[in-house]
Amino acid sequence: MSPHLPCPPRRPGPLALLLTLSLALLTLVALPAQAEADTAHLRPQMLALSVGDLDASVAWYGDIFAFREVKRYDFPDDEMRLAFLERDGFELELIEIAGTPPFDAPDPGNPATRRGMVKAAFHSDDIEALYRHAVGAGARVQSELAVSRRTGGRFFILLDPDGNWIQVYGPASEAGASESAAPPPEPAALDEGFAPSAGLDLYFHSYGEGPPLLLLNGGPGVSSQHFPPLAKQVSALGEGHRVILFDQRGTARSPLDRVDATTVTLDLMLRDVEALREHLGYDDWVVMGHSWGGMYAMAYATRHPGRVRKLILSASGGSTLEWMDTIGANLRRAMGPDNAALYDHWSDPAHAAANPEAANRKRVEAMAPAYVHHDEHVPFVVEALTAPGANFPEVRGLVYADLRRIGYDLSQALAAFTKPTLILHGRQDPLDPEVPQRTHAALPNSELVWIDECSHYLWLDQPEEYFSTIEAFLTKDSPPPS
Repeated sequence: MSPHLPCPPRRPGPLALLLTLSLALLTLVALPAQAEADTAHLRPQMLALSVGDLDASVAWYGDIFAFREVKRYDFPDDEMRLAFLERDGFELELIEIAGTPPFDAPDPGNPATRRGMVKAAFHSDDIEALYRHAVGAGARVQSELAVSRRTGGRFFILLDPDGNWIQVYGPASEAGASESAAPPPEPAALDEGFAPSAGLDLYFHSYGEGPPLLLLNGGPGVSSQHFPPLAKQVSALGEGHRVILFDQRGTARSPLDRVDATTVTLDLMLRDVEALREHLGYDDWVVMGHSWGGMYAMAYATRHPGRVRKLILSASGGSTLEWMDTIGANLRRAMGPDNAALYDHWSDPAHAAANPEAANRKRVEAMAPAYVHHDEHVPFVVEALTAPGANFPEVRGLVYADLRRIGYDLSQALAAFTKPTLILHGRQDPLDPEVPQRTHAALPNSELVWIDECSHYLWLDQPEEYFSTIEAFLTKDSPPPS
């Protein structure tokens, strides 16, 4: 489905509607063929469209396609109105939200609430199995498995690679299940909010219950929106943790009024973490960082060592910026000559000028194989780096400029950090092996674990070894040496 869909006056005809649903279904089941759920039981149920004028759209679909309005809901507090139309068992949901911009408006926020955005919905007889499969395959979850207030059945929502909503409905209870069967487990609790920090309100969301674990996602300049599946899996390790994510300064739901060298600095980003900890009321927490998040975590640990109970570095960048000298050549080697040529082609302004968004996706598609050892995970990487609201290049550039300005080098400071530290790194990661080795050498109470047949996204390539290693580290009572 193209993200640039027409606005209400130019709605597609019935055949186009069904074709859109078919394409959405193919997108949803383009997961491994051996899915736990029997996708043959997945059938089209409805199409939902965000519109600018609900009354006009209801009349238009009634006049043109003989859709019959069967229900209407008004939510004045949310400035939202819904209308449900029906024809021959096919349901059409029209959504009007006050002030909703067209889909191609400049970054207005959640793309699913823009006029012209399609939400495809389906029905599954085995919704639990399909949900488990989707989460396990790394699909981005917009809304967890929950009970529908409208139907009493269950539903969940995924975001496809274009940011379209794929909503799946299921029955209130499993078909044919015994009356004595245990109810399905409730999804992990989700808590979210905003923590005031220097010049912004920092958006956070958390998963699970137990001692706090802060998860710093990669980037910089990338939002946390594709990290909830990892957070949920980590939250279930051992006796459980409350895993906290947040949108880093200047990204997604933590926007800045002004984005420049005075508002995006490592110092301010470290203040953000402390502001979040104080807002949540914790004395200390386990801190886990992936990729750039590992560099962020190390900087926080050296600035506030008393606030870090344990430190986990997952495919982390280095304690200095030396890794940047070789990463470009390493990525090209890992991409292979064909993908490197494609990357160069779509990086050429002559080819990218006509459609920069499409060219960027082509570049990411060419580069993504360097980040995973197993090709079936390439779509996750592409979606994570190109989804609407995921990437903020201006923030990324400012962070790296600030690191160069301050002469980022933690190698000496890390020697004073004596809390237990786990360093996880894939043997096939495009980062030089010397990067984690130097970090290990700098940290006096650290353990370096190499995972084979594994690249940068360790939990995708080797989930069993990755999570079992983290679980053992979290549950081990290992005080720092005296």
